[in-house]
Amino acid sequence: MAESNHDALMCAYRECTVEIYSPDGKTITFSVSSTKPVPLPGTVSVITAYNPNPLTTLRCAQGRLMEQNRARQVELEQILRDRKLRFWPACNAPRTTFAEPSFAIFDLALDDALKLAQQFGQRAVYFIEGGRALLVWVGG
Repeated sequence: MAESNHDALMCAYRECTVEIYSPDGKTITFSVSSTKPVPLPGTVSVITAYNPNPLTTLRCAQGRLMEQNRARQVELEQILRDRKLRFWPACNAPRTTFAEPSFAIFDLALDDALKLAQQFGQRAVYFIEGGRALLVWVGG
């Protein structure tokens, strides 16, 4: 990826608001650019299976790409269930044209989160540890 594209992508990830939806109806909102602690225990990885290519994301609301994204997200959810991981629904960039349904996965080791994200072609994951939200790039 060209350096300017990488910088723009990094900025978008850092400024993105993420919402996590608890089973009791509460919404936990965070951004890695904020210093406000995230009120969640242990570690939490936020991962989506939605198409990671920003050029096609613009067209995802139309037809086939949206169907592919939904199918990928169902596949990710099934993996989480098969592994008996605890997870809650989440959304990256809610209420924007780039909104991506995601999962907040509890107590998954960072290395395992990165492998799972890589399996779905993702470039980064949000990782929460000790109330601090971090952006961690897949593959370095």
